[in-house]
Amino acid sequence: MRSKGIALVTIVALGLLLCIPIFAQVISVGEESAGDGREEMGFFFDYALFRVPDEVNRYYMECYFGVPLNQLYFLQSEDGLQAHYLLGVRLVDSEGILPTIEHYQETFNAVNTQEETLSNKLNLEQLTIEIPRGSYTLEVGLTDLNTKGLGLLQIELLASEYSPDELGISDIQLASNIIQSENEESPFFKNNMEVIPNPDGIYLKPLEVYYYLEVYGLSGEAGGEMVVKYILARPSGEVVEEISFSSPYSSQNTLLVDSIRFEEGESGPYDFIVEVKDPVTGSEVRASRRILIYEDKDTALLAMITGGETLKPYTEKKALDMRERISLLASDEELERYDQLDLDFKPYFVYQFWKMRDPTPKTEENELEEEFNRRFDYVIDHFSTKNKRGYVTDMGRVYLKYGSPDERIMEPMGIPSMPTIDASTFETEPTEAWFYDTGGQYRTSATFVFVDFDGDGEYTIFTSTEPGYGKLLTQ
Repeated sequence: MRSKGIALVTIVALGLLLCIPIFAQVISVGEESAGDGREEMGFFFDYALFRVPDEVNRYYMECYFGVPLNQLYFLQSEDGLQAHYLLGVRLVDSEGILPTIEHYQETFNAVNTQEETLSNKLNLEQLTIEIPRGSYTLEVGLTDLNTKGLGLLQIELLASEYSPDELGISDIQLASNIIQSENEESPFFKNNMEVIPNPDGIYLKPLEVYYYLEVYGLSGEAGGEMVVKYILARPSGEVVEEISFSSPYSSQNTLLVDSIRFEEGESGPYDFIVEVKDPVTGSEVRASRRILIYEDKDTALLAMITGGETLKPYTEKKALDMRERISLLASDEELERYDQLDLDFKPYFVYQFWKMRDPTPKTEENELEEEFNRRFDYVIDHFSTKNKRGYVTDMGRVYLKYGSPDERIMEPMGIPSMPTIDASTFETEPTEAWFYDTGGQYRTSATFVFVDFDGDGEYTIFTSTEPGYGKLLTQ
């Protein structure tokens, strides 16, 4: 049985860390990439698979959404301030055999005050679809229909083949509350209960975990007792606490619906594991879910950014240094958010700032961040002048975007000594030409010519083949 964690699109923390938009790369590293200009929205997402009764190898897939109110745009209406958005789920068969499955839901949400629209409070939604067994790519989307803002998520999903006569177990559905109910209109209603989802997986101390679980294919007579074990373990596998007991069941398929209180110690990420043992065959099955346990919600939301790792607060100097660095890529809105954060929270902003720009998010390395920092340090060391930081100079700007030139020609006697450059205005000023084989976003090659007009060591752009960098040079 797979272990499933919590998916979060555009990490949500303290409002000010929300909605870091996709930003078109201004550094050329590998393939160029750019967003479509729409603001990227954040939301929490989780899902669980349950077997369809009296069917074989078919599942109900429940999709749980948690949409923070401060991700939505509210307009005044007769019902108050109202948001209007679309939730969507799309499953594409990885083997290309099964038809694509899609389901969409249009949603309105109204609040009474402007303060509510700025809060981290989650608006909970649930979509349920029936799917056959198979290996899928799950695509999840949130679209604000007022602004066309968009949040997207992609997950690999396996709905395994099973035998109805063998012991089996569903995914664990984490819940924030479970109540007896007859409200069949509720999207959270099932088996005479409302199971209120907890898509962010956060639980506060003292720890009490609500969950819903289905067990299939138990042996023996009705009225038997299965052996159930609850385990709280660290991601490393270290078991922190175990609770075992016997639970009666009245049929082959039964429910485990409970709230479990653990006496765990430190805050952080844990695996919540449920093991079930058949009393007749001795067979065992288990399901596992990653949860976050913290003293308060804000700390837990920040920890989600780094997978549970706590980041050291910045000093004032470090905060200013990091601001200078990210300001070359950040939007005005992002810098405004950064400036409003306390020193404790700024490291999480920077971590997420680069995470959102990672060209290969499935690898441990962030090539864009590493290359940018290398270029930034080089520019500071080599192009800074008495009055300017290196990245403000023309050479610094070009180096930051294009990197080290493939060829660099330095001519202290000026442009006329460069036969490939058709210019004669300057005859004696020190000149440099940088040549790139791969060039910028729109060219197969690029050339930049710099001149030290004042003889003070600072070279400024005279001409180039790239728009926006001096007089346009036609090659």
